[in-house]
Amino acid sequence: MNIKNDITIHENELVYSTLRNELIVIEEMQRNMYIYMYSIFAVLYAVGVQFGNIFFLLTYIVLIPFQCKIDLYNWSITKMSIYIRVFFEEKRNDIHWESLQTYPLLMREEKYKKGTIAGILSQYDTALLGCLAMISFIVMELKKFFSYSENTIIISCSKESLIISCCLIIISVVLAFYTIVITKQSFPKKDIEAFNIIERYKNDLESGHLPSEYRIN
Repeated sequence: MNIKNDITIHENELVYSTLRNELIVIEEMQRNMYIYMYSIFAVLYAVGVQFGNIFFLLTYIVLIPFQCKIDLYNWSITKMSIYIRVFFEEKRNDIHWESLQTYPLLMREEKYKKGTIAGILSQYDTALLGCLAMISFIVMELKKFFSYSENTIIISCSKESLIISCCLIIISVVLAFYTIVITKQSFPKKDIEAFNIIERYKNDLESGHLPSEYRIN
């Protein structure tokens, strides 16, 4: 009996270690995703300043998909963290890292840090970049209709060019608004939602249900 218990404990430790390592890998992938997003955005923005504001619109091709992928990473991290907490840490007294993340004092400190300038910039980085691209696009688009001559501002534009510019400006505003929406959706990490699902799954298993019952056909 002791040998069987020792094997079970060893297997659980292996599963725990595997999950922790996978969690670290996903966090690293998420950090790399941020780096790629910032780098590509900076290149497109610099090109837009030099060669034409249409490149500001192209930044959304980077911001939106990358932020969606980052959101998926957040959800994966949340699920794995809570799974570790529910199936491993709540049963033991020697591992507490994931449980620490919901400790009231730590959560209060995290809430304070998120309210600082650095915290706001960190949380809304994609949305802020989207707003920067939108403002830059609008300013450079409007500049095309203004010229200066002998301290006089001259406004010149055709009906067609005005319609095109208005359409492009509306597109930039919509894209910037969408980046704000998807950025807000990426936090908080939906801890309660994931916890309820995993806790329900644990209760179903303890009541006699088998994992094979939930297999996707």
